[in-house]
Amino acid sequence: MLNSAPVLSRKYLAALALFALIFIGILHSADRLPSSQAPWSWTSTDSCPGIRSNPYNLQPPEPTDPAALAQIWRDLEGLFDTYPPSPKHLDVPLFENDLNFPTKEQMGSFFHLSDEEAASSRTSHREVLAKLPPYPSRQFRGRGIVMLAGGRFSEYAATTLGMIREVGSQLPVEVWMKDDTENVPGWCEELEKEGMVCRRLSDYMDPGVLRHSYVMKVFTLLLSSFEEILYLDADSAPIQNPDPIFDSDIYHENGAILWPDYWGHTGSPWLPYIIGLSETKSDMLTDERSVESGQIVWHKKRHWKSLLLATYYNYYGPDFYYTIFNNGWAGWGDKDTFGMALRATYEPWVQIAHPIITIFLTGTMLGIGMIQASPLNDSVHDPMFLHSNMVKWSMREFSCIGCDDQPGYSSRYHLEDTKSFINTHLKEGKRIFKVEPMREFGIDPEPLMWKSLEHTACRSAVWGHDQPCKQTRQHMEKTFGFKFQRSEYSSIIGTGKDYCLVDSVVADDPTPTPLPGQIIH
Repeated sequence: MLNSAPVLSRKYLAALALFALIFIGILHSADRLPSSQAPWSWTSTDSCPGIRSNPYNLQPPEPTDPAALAQIWRDLEGLFDTYPPSPKHLDVPLFENDLNFPTKEQMGSFFHLSDEEAASSRTSHREVLAKLPPYPSRQFRGRGIVMLAGGRFSEYAATTLGMIREVGSQLPVEVWMKDDTENVPGWCEELEKEGMVCRRLSDYMDPGVLRHSYVMKVFTLLLSSFEEILYLDADSAPIQNPDPIFDSDIYHENGAILWPDYWGHTGSPWLPYIIGLSETKSDMLTDERSVESGQIVWHKKRHWKSLLLATYYNYYGPDFYYTIFNNGWAGWGDKDTFGMALRATYEPWVQIAHPIITIFLTGTMLGIGMIQASPLNDSVHDPMFLHSNMVKWSMREFSCIGCDDQPGYSSRYHLEDTKSFINTHLKEGKRIFKVEPMREFGIDPEPLMWKSLEHTACRSAVWGHDQPCKQTRQHMEKTFGFKFQRSEYSSIIGTGKDYCLVDSVVADDPTPTPLPGQIIH
């Protein structure tokens, strides 16, 4: 009897050991991509090598003096209010078919502006231009990327921000939102680990001034702490490292770089007269290329006056200038305000000469994205930016089935919407982007886009969700040959979701040649 206790203890310990072995076996023989019952949960990645982990120890940019920035805007707002255009509101013309490009003869027929109103608008424009305040010394500093997010665009931004780091950019990043209502709890703290920071326009101005979403872009440039800026739309991702732009001759010579849209300029004949380019109505702009503003390079000190003038155009944009600039045709919005401000101030700038390369949906001739050229190569089109203007890349929209319903999202789940252009592509493991047109230019951005989606779906404490994570990884394995395995350091206790990307052979033959500095997996 005296020896029974140790025997029982040994049996008890042996049973525990056996149970532990069985438990470990169950974990490692489970489905390769397990799904937790928790609706939203986090996948730890500390033990996974090769995961985006800020190897350069990039720090988020320091804020500028908010009171000084707020005062800059108050002074501008007072000036703008003193000199409005006339009339203060123009109805936006309606086009039955945006594909029918308006002719020169039609440009002046879409709305009525009297001679007196045009002259009054010209006078206001001249007064504003003459009274713009000087550049505030020591207020802005350094180089960085600026992006506008908020609402569902925050999810598109999550993909693009991932691409910024995946292609090797070491620039700090400011992610701007309108106000606190657009903040995603925990996301800003997560971004800081990758040298990024959130900013709110409401910290510097009354958001009621922002009467349309198109108005916000110029204010992110104006209020950014950076002196030298690469602005990117939330759905415009770099597909090679954009950092060398700031050390290029084309940038040093011009200080402002803009990219072309598909079509020519569609402004009213009144536009050159109002902004001081001509003494009468004129069709002088109709032979020029319109601007696609998904990406903008801007040196604020060298182009301060034109930035302030672009702010004026956007301040009155929804009610007046957007319609003056393009007659209400396709692309109505902020995009031509930057080029016209540079023209009106006679400051140096350049528009990339290479045309857009259209990315098509696999198996169709449906254009779903735009490739814009690097400014570093005049002789050939060297792709640098992918603007997903038609099909937006977000974890929720690509991979969600039965996710929590949120306003603005439920109708965008491509896997659930059988009418979606990409529904069958996602269900059957097909590429989204048609390979053939891209192969000519030596690019294949889609695998890297999926890698960024996987990071958001599986490795983010904020966005991470088991079902989209599993769906994303399965698509990556089937379509591109990505491989995942459990981390050797993964804890036995927990969800068992700590999977590492250990191989990434693109399942396509032949594989497009990556560009210099481009990471293609």
